[in-house]
Amino acid sequence: MSLDLHNKKIEVVSEEIRKYFLSDKKDKIRFYHGSTNSTRPNSNSSYIDISSFDEILEISASGLYALVEPKVSMETLVKATLKLGLIPLVVMEFPKITCGGAINGASLESSSFKYGQLSDTCTEYEIILGNGEKIIASKENHQDIFYGISGSYGSLGLITSIKLRLTQAKKYIKTTYLLVASFQEALDLIKKLSQDRDLNYLDAIMYSSSHGVIITGERSDISNLPIKTYSKIRDLWFYERAQKVTTIPEEELVPIQDYLFRYNRGGFWMGEFAFPLLGIPNNKITRFLFNGYAKTHKLYEALHTLNVSQEYFLQDIYFPLNETLACLEYNDKEVGIYPLWLCPVKSTSTEQKLSPHYIDSDLLIDVGIWGQTPKYLANPIGVNKKFEQFTKDHNGRKMLYAHAYYSESEFWEIYNNSWYISLRKKYFADKIFPDVWSKTHVSGYIRGNRWKGFLKYFFVNPIKNKYK
Repeated sequence: MSLDLHNKKIEVVSEEIRKYFLSDKKDKIRFYHGSTNSTRPNSNSSYIDISSFDEILEISASGLYALVEPKVSMETLVKATLKLGLIPLVVMEFPKITCGGAINGASLESSSFKYGQLSDTCTEYEIILGNGEKIIASKENHQDIFYGISGSYGSLGLITSIKLRLTQAKKYIKTTYLLVASFQEALDLIKKLSQDRDLNYLDAIMYSSSHGVIITGERSDISNLPIKTYSKIRDLWFYERAQKVTTIPEEELVPIQDYLFRYNRGGFWMGEFAFPLLGIPNNKITRFLFNGYAKTHKLYEALHTLNVSQEYFLQDIYFPLNETLACLEYNDKEVGIYPLWLCPVKSTSTEQKLSPHYIDSDLLIDVGIWGQTPKYLANPIGVNKKFEQFTKDHNGRKMLYAHAYYSESEFWEIYNNSWYISLRKKYFADKIFPDVWSKTHVSGYIRGNRWKGFLKYFFVNPIKNKYK
């Protein structure tokens, strides 16, 4: 796509925002993206459509960077960069996650122990401010919003292009599985492996308090090991394969795209809940027939269409390494959800003050807790509120893509309100963009019409998507 076409889109949206800024309208602006990886319910604010900002503007093999619009998905970016033998430093595990969404949502993946979040691999943002003005933000220019926009959920400005770093790709990821028999053993091994410069990827799954698997990855062109795939309809879901590890270590080669998006089929393991939710038995035949419905974008669609997201505890919470054991033990006692995802992430010393990795610790662990238990269902909001308090007491931070029940005062006890208010005023965001608490806060338990949701999910949505 040419920069001329990109700039024409900028002119249209800038003018819409400028007119809104100069008007007397009271509603705040939100942006229509076309899809979402948030689990929160949608709002009824005024929307500006930015779904057309989905083009790659440039990929530089010599400069090792890509310039993309915010709606470019991970799968689109990876496919394009691989043609030049390149790959982004951090690639979110779900193919439909967008570059802009990953920055505004402060996202990470299994290379984050080396590189931090996606925002830490970006060198420049083009941003439309609340008055319609366009700026280029980097660590040299407009440094405050360049760092501040990470985890801001669109509350500081509209990102319209992103420049991010690339590295050399290889054909496979040499994947190694290491068994652990306790939380402490898992954390000790993660700490040790995070210092290994040869590793490119590192994460873990705890299936119980006494059974876990540490997973490492190294980029490789050597095909001297069994090759396993995770994208084909007959393939095991990745978490199932990891659970079958019996020898130490166990190794395989995974084609690079299969590895990067290895958790897509099954949405880690949340696809297990989709079958009973949709009234479908879970067996080999139904997994084959409904394979498409067990991919992450369809699982997110089901959460929203059926309005059942609060029936599941869906949280990613960052803790300093030395506080993570307490979190794992707390979940084991108070909630009992398994499996758990453990993903180490390098903290930031830059002023990404809304980001979950803005914590004073060398290494953090993102604890992904997703599931449903009788303990949780007995008091969903109460369990969430208690976990929020536990997180605060143990120097942790939540990813705000999920349900956040903090009151406004509780929220600003965690985040720097004076810094945030000053930044919003400076860049004209306070008048027309909702603040981050308003965008991420969930109040009360929201119930929907389940049968109406079923009809929409299976019949209305497929027809609408077909004729878009």
